[in-house]
Amino acid sequence: MPIIKRLIPFLISAAIWAQPFVDMPTQVKRFDHDHTTTAGNMGGQLGIQALLDSIKSGGSTATKVATVNTSLTAGFCLEADANGNVKTAASGAACGTEPSYPVTSVFGRTGAVVAATDDYAFTQINGTNAVNKGGTGATTLTGILQGNGTDPFTANAASNMLTYLRRQANTTTVAYNFSALDDLVAGDYYWSQQPGGTLSIGANSVTLTPGPLGVVYTKPNSYVYISGGSGTPEAALLTGGTCDGTGQSSCTIIFTAANNHSGAFTVGTATSGIKEALNVLPSNGGRIRLPAASSPYNLYATLYIGDGDASAPSTINDVSLIGDGGGATNSEVLPAVAGTLLQWAGPASGTLIDIEGPMAGANLSGLYFECDGTNRGATGLLANHPFNSNFKNLTFNGCSDYAIKLYAYGQPTNLATGANNNIWEQIQVYAGLSNTTASGLQIGAGSFTLGDFVNVAQNVFTKVNVGAGSAGTALDLRLTDSLTFTHFTTTSGDLGILITDVDVGGFHFPTAITCIMCSFNGSATPIDDSSYLGTGIGGWFWPYNNDQDTLPDPVGTNGWSAGVSNFGRYWGAWKNTPEIYAAITSSTAIANTSTETAFSKTFDIPAGLLRVGTRVRVTASGKYSTTGTPTMQLSMKIGGNPFSVFPATATPNNASDFGWSFTGEFVTRATGATGTVQNGHGIGGLGGVTPAMTAWVNNFVLDTTIAETITVTADWSASSMSNTITMDTLSVEVLDAGSTN
Repeated sequence: MPIIKRLIPFLISAAIWAQPFVDMPTQVKRFDHDHTTTAGNMGGQLGIQALLDSIKSGGSTATKVATVNTSLTAGFCLEADANGNVKTAASGAACGTEPSYPVTSVFGRTGAVVAATDDYAFTQINGTNAVNKGGTGATTLTGILQGNGTDPFTANAASNMLTYLRRQANTTTVAYNFSALDDLVAGDYYWSQQPGGTLSIGANSVTLTPGPLGVVYTKPNSYVYISGGSGTPEAALLTGGTCDGTGQSSCTIIFTAANNHSGAFTVGTATSGIKEALNVLPSNGGRIRLPAASSPYNLYATLYIGDGDASAPSTINDVSLIGDGGGATNSEVLPAVAGTLLQWAGPASGTLIDIEGPMAGANLSGLYFECDGTNRGATGLLANHPFNSNFKNLTFNGCSDYAIKLYAYGQPTNLATGANNNIWEQIQVYAGLSNTTASGLQIGAGSFTLGDFVNVAQNVFTKVNVGAGSAGTALDLRLTDSLTFTHFTTTSGDLGILITDVDVGGFHFPTAITCIMCSFNGSATPIDDSSYLGTGIGGWFWPYNNDQDTLPDPVGTNGWSAGVSNFGRYWGAWKNTPEIYAAITSSTAIANTSTETAFSKTFDIPAGLLRVGTRVRVTASGKYSTTGTPTMQLSMKIGGNPFSVFPATATPNNASDFGWSFTGEFVTRATGATGTVQNGHGIGGLGGVTPAMTAWVNNFVLDTTIAETITVTADWSASSMSNTITMDTLSVEVLDAGSTN
């Protein structure tokens, strides 16, 4: 055996015992060497030619380590490679600081320790880990992180407020962008600030930080509300400034104050954010939602929708205000409940919403208009020339004037249609408490101006109920035509329908009004047409739960209206209708008298029924008996005035139940308190006697403004119990003329 191999065990032992300490928990991979020591008689130098397999970490394939042929630096250590061979080095490598005691566990675990979750806290990890998926290397980001496949994250930031993130469609990659909301929410535009300083009567400039969304002085009819601090609260119209409604970091507004303000006063929205939301809509409109949960929406100033007038249509159209429901008033349920509540908080006699048309596509739904707020408002909705619009599920309470006013500009510029083609559905109007003047709907202008060519027409109203005040009117019809009402009902008020006559070159409005299943019996006077002077087409009604035999007809005094009851009976100003009256039982016999006597069967022509050209035809028949040959004269009268007379004619001797018949008619030539009528055709006959024409009677004065009674009389020449006559039938027909001259 070579000497070098025999010396290995000894040399190893000498090297080990020459150290101050050796930590070998398992296998020796490194050991310290100090060539200056003389321990073990090593002479300060250690030459190592080989190591045993037992101190190798590379396995049994290596039988020795490389020879170190040079001296090692003091305090350095030998290093082994992966196969357990000592690396050849000129001076070795620096040794780490060894613990003073053996390692017994790692993270509280012994044995073959492997990595586990939560071995390290996030705060124990330093530095940036560069990875190929998601890593950015950036220390700050603005926006949200967006993954990009194998590329690093990027930040996606919205450029505008109130936008939402969505995935783009029709792209080959997954990409996201921010888009504007489909519907705006009024509450998002509610704002209030305390700018400090003071406000004086007159023009004021106020700096707002930040600039509120939707505050744009260039938008017409934009108001702010000033309250709190010292001074009378007020709404002020914006007249200038720099605010553009985009949410600037800071901007100014200019307005004219009517009062002084100081202290901790606030400047904020005057319409609960609704006008601000309207201001940001594009010209082609959009939807603004008013959730009931945010009620009440206090209106300190009128909320204007649109910016049109007679000289130009609105530049914004198709605007929708959508609430959660119209609710119910104290007239329906106690306590009152409201879905989305618009509450008037401005000065007395104000208007809650004003549509400034001509405007297409105005849509209001699910709203409760409370006029009886801090002060009582006069009008809930003033609609100036809307067309092709919808109004649904609207409730109005406590307005001191008409709750709804629907008008049209007679001569609009760049527009060929009136306030036409609008639908009004499920409209409720109630007077509220202590409100005698509350009224329902006023439709059309009150006068005609030469050159007007449009009005309010072709509107449909369905399921409308009006409970007006004791001095109020449910429906005022003026310069309008071609309206249809279905299930229109009045539950209280003075007047059901007020006909305000508008003369348009001799043609009178309102005209062509149809009301199906309508009831005006809740009103003291169903129809007041006392001002109506026309002879054209008026109104045609099918009343609901209204029968002329049991309730008053909803007929005016001047014959504006006509119709048929739910029993199929006609009333009003007829147009060639069937007979108005027919007796179904015989009259009491007239006998034993030589005095002209009226039969017991009569009929009253209603006030206002007769119009110029109206023809009334009366037919009567019955039986008579005689003793001898007395004469018999028959007469037909209205208001006591005869219009047809069958002259005194001798009767057959001892006639028994002979028949007789008699027809007469008259035509109305003029109406009014001093109206005139002219008799027309008449013929009569007695059984056993040749028929004869009736006597001619000249025209006479008749008051058509009151009810007039039609009677038939008989006059015997001799009084006898055997001279008797009975009227078995009486028929009255009213025929209206299609034209007159």
